[in-house]
Amino acid sequence: MGWPSTSWLQRPAPPVYLYVLDAVEAAYRRLRSAFRPGRVLYSVKANGNLALLRRLAAIGAGFDVVSGGELLRVLRAGGRPDQTVFAGVGKTAQELAVAVRSGVVLHVESADELAACRRWRPGWGRGSGSGCGSTRTWKPDSIPIFAPATTRPSSACR
Repeated sequence: MGWPSTSWLQRPAPPVYLYVLDAVEAAYRRLRSAFRPGRVLYSVKANGNLALLRRLAAIGAGFDVVSGGELLRVLRAGGRPDQTVFAGVGKTAQELAVAVRSGVVLHVESADELAACRRWRPGWGRGSGSGCGSTRTWKPDSIPIFAPATTRPSSACR
């Protein structure tokens, strides 16, 4: 089963990527420990390999995604929506729908995005308990997000 140990190295071939998941897990645990009580989010943009994402999800890692494809990979790998942050400009209506329905933390970048989110969940982003931080209040373990005056009070929403 498998290749002889060196034969594949001696001929031209596509790139081969080897991941030592134990080392990735150990590095993540060190970072998480160093930044307590804050959160460390793994950037899926850096590497969206499903085996890697599954390992990180299994140890309770949070994720930072910037596209619907990355969000779907995290959810498929078992990542917790409440530990996943979706930020980035130019989100499509379909990406916003998946984000709102799955319950991830969503950084709303414009009034248009906020309006689109409310199509799938009326009242979303309004009032207390909505999971939406305003420009004046924020959780002590998070960085405040400031919204343009035209979209107040909106920012990072669940």
